[in-house]
Amino acid sequence: MSNHKYQRLNTDFFSQYILKYLDGTRTITDLIKLVKEDIKKGILIWEVDGVKMALEDIPNKEIKKTITSVIEDLYQNGFFNHY
Repeated sequence: MSNHKYQRLNTDFFSQYILKYLDGTRTITDLIKLVKEDIKKGILIWEVDGVKMALEDIPNKEIKKTITSVIEDLYQNGFFNHY
């Protein structure tokens, strides 16, 4: 018998991208830096209303808002456990 419950979580690309960095060692500032580095490298594309944004046109507060929203959605959907 097991006390594990498995639940499928549907995530978008950015949620999956952020998840790999949520190991408890990074601050929100670290996550913003990582996102900006990957935008600069062309790994990520930041779009607003379907229009690709240049890195210099993306305010840190917008990246922070998006990251915190993703983390909150993951939390609300049961991704994080508290022990």
